[in-house]
Amino acid sequence: IRKWGLHFDGKDPLSFLERVEKFSTAYGYDGSCLLTGLPELLRGDALLWYRNCQGSWNTWEQFCEDLKDQYLPRGYQRQLRREIQHQKQQSNETFRKYATTVLTMMRR
Repeated sequence: IRKWGLHFDGKDPLSFLERVEKFSTAYGYDGSCLLTGLPELLRGDALLWYRNCQGSWNTWEQFCEDLKDQYLPRGYQRQLRREIQHQKQQSNETFRKYATTVLTMMRR
């Protein structure tokens, strides 16, 4: 896990989780291995938060939910849904670019 070159310091938790899950699939790590290896991936306040809460998680999914609760702004999902609903293709924007933007938002 250390060799992945991936770190989380509290910024952009969704991108962090997405990348960790891609690497874990590619290298065959399960949730238990990810929980064990987390100290290698966390920095700064995120590492302190992990150390304070590490006994709270029995599964990778529990950790992911708590990480989102800790590092995403309150009401994030509601705001994201609203943004997706109101997203419009700009006159100078290709359909591919618009579709990529909307699909990226929906993945979150």
